[in-house]
Amino acid sequence: MEAKGDKPVTVKDKMRDLENNIDRQQDSLDHLDKKVDEFNDNANALGKKAQKLVADLTQKTRTEFDEMKDEMDHKFSLQMAENKRLQSHMSSLKSENQALEQRIVKLESRVNTLEVRLGED
Repeated sequence: MEAKGDKPVTVKDKMRDLENNIDRQQDSLDHLDKKVDEFNDNANALGKKAQKLVADLTQKTRTEFDEMKDEMDHKFSLQMAENKRLQSHMSSLKSENQALEQRIVKLESRVNTLEVRLGED
C-alpha cells in the first residue's frame, strides 16, 4: 500500500493513524457518555418534578375533598335540624287540628240540641 506521493505507508504510520482513530473514537465516546449522563440527570429531575406534582395534586384533591365533605356534613346537619323542626311543627298542627275537630263536633252537637229545643218551643 502506498499513500499520496508514492511514499510507502509504514507500520509506524498505521499505528499512529490507528491511535488517532482510537483517540477520536474515545473522545466521541466520552462526549456520548456525558450526553447520556445529562439525559439521565434530566430524566431524574423530571421524575422528581412529576412525583412532586402528583403529591401536590393528591394533597390538593384531598384538601378539597375534606372541605366538601365538611360542607356537606354541615348542610346535612342543618337539613336534619330543619326536618326535626318541621316534624315537631306538624305534630303540633295535628294536635291542634284534632282539638279543633273535637270542638267542632261538640259545637255541632250543641247546635243540634239548641235547634231541637227551639223547634219544641
